[in-house]
Amino acid sequence: MALQYKQGPEVIVPDTLLVQGDGQQWLKLRPSNFAIMKLLLGHLPDFKSTKNTTLANCSQFGKLLPMQKDEILKSMSASESKGDEIFEEGEGQSKGGKKVSLDYAPPTITLDIDGVSVLFKTPGTWRESDLCVLLDTAQLTGVCDFLLKDSSLNISSEKRPYQKSGSYSKKLKV
Repeated sequence: MALQYKQGPEVIVPDTLLVQGDGQQWLKLRPSNFAIMKLLLGHLPDFKSTKNTTLANCSQFGKLLPMQKDEILKSMSASESKGDEIFEEGEGQSKGGKKVSLDYAPPTITLDIDGVSVLFKTPGTWRESDLCVLLDTAQLTGVCDFLLKDSSLNISSEKRPYQKSGSYSKKLKV
């Protein structure tokens, strides 16, 4: 499958980033995947000269994970009021600590991202850092626009210069 964002290049999405579920196709937004970064930043002229771009330190991507978690917990608390038990005893936690199990979470959640209603697939565990977005043009465009608001993704900005220090640096002779 090939995707294109703005006037960037068409990106062939690897099968490992495509998820089938409930008769729908989902795209995993893996923070360190080159195809995802090429999709997001490929339309920028300086993208070809930049190396090792990632969403891992992107503040906008960091906002999406807590938004997703909050929405899951809200929907689970609504089902808890109906009498379902969503908590299980946590192993290795402090006295009486409980962790929320995703077994009773809804399969999908909807988040409003800058006026665009985006459907996300609920992760299998809380440790997953990949976001699964429904493979829909309007929704993917909304997520990409949201992620590009981050100034740290501006690849044309100056990098911090490397300064050699330590015993192997050449000392200036005075």
